[in-house]
Amino acid sequence: MENHQPPDAVNTEALARLRALFQEGQAAVLRRYSQWFYSYHADLYVHGVPFEVYVRKVAGIVRALGEPGCVLDLAAGFGVYSCLLRILGVRHVVSMDYHWEKSKDATTLVRELGLDGVHILKGDALAFPLKEGRFDGALTLACLSHIREPEAALRNLARALRPGGKVYVFEDNNSTYPGYEKHMSVQWEAAESGNYDSLPSEKRNTESYLAIRSDMIRTAFSDMSAEAVAHCARETRGLYGRAILEATEGYRRGDSIRNPRRHLVCHPVSGEFEEYPLNPGLVKAMLANAGFVPKLRSPHYGPFRGRFRLLKALGAAAFRVCPMLLRWASPTFAVVGNRIDAPTP
Repeated sequence: MENHQPPDAVNTEALARLRALFQEGQAAVLRRYSQWFYSYHADLYVHGVPFEVYVRKVAGIVRALGEPGCVLDLAAGFGVYSCLLRILGVRHVVSMDYHWEKSKDATTLVRELGLDGVHILKGDALAFPLKEGRFDGALTLACLSHIREPEAALRNLARALRPGGKVYVFEDNNSTYPGYEKHMSVQWEAAESGNYDSLPSEKRNTESYLAIRSDMIRTAFSDMSAEAVAHCARETRGLYGRAILEATEGYRRGDSIRNPRRHLVCHPVSGEFEEYPLNPGLVKAMLANAGFVPKLRSPHYGPFRGRFRLLKALGAAAFRVCPMLLRWASPTFAVVGNRIDAPTP
């Protein structure tokens, strides 16, 4: 297997090119990449987050995965972490994402950095086009909370890993962290209503999930009154696809709409969650059910800046020594799962 070979040396030229990309102005970036690429990386382009934070984070992930030779980056987005994996010595990386535009930008990025060993693939985490046991390691970075069926995605991931392979799951919104509901409710309601005025520019969209559900119901049942359409659109919050229409059909027969997912917010067509409320305990349980032995890990690698940098460094050290503190004392967390011999079917 690939993981028995020593990792490649750090590709310093590609690393310098990637660092330079995030120092460019908006106009220069948009000549080669999408507006989505620029706004998604606003932490680097706008908010002054050091590029070294990304480098140290990926170096920590490689160590946590046991320096694997072949890695799947699931829901890889624009491919920045996939490229950093290759730059830091992982021999083969498959960078897979559901969105065509992200995959297109990722292809441009790989070409611009002059990297081999990075394969860009447009794919769905719930319909894996990959053979079993192919990978030594995998990562899901701030994406499990958006996949419409996260447990099924992890089961697919288990099948793609060899026995003993590891997955690194990182999430940046811990639902057991104080203030989570207050913070996320703004984003959830913006997605539902289509009013994004209270959100920073990088988190704004143009869609209203409520309006999309209304259009779906109105198109399928043109004889329904405006009041009935509005009622069904509200009550099917958290559902997607055929489930919205089935609930509406039941309402037309005189049934009430019983919707256990009404507290969730997801895209009515794709089912992609705006933010599924995950926490360390829930992710550990999901991984265990999918055939992994999970362990909490601290995702706080630094470098730390600002007036409270020493306090931040001490906090990061405490999380490394006692990862259980992540459950309530950190808005971000990571869980590493070791795949056992027989993944759950």
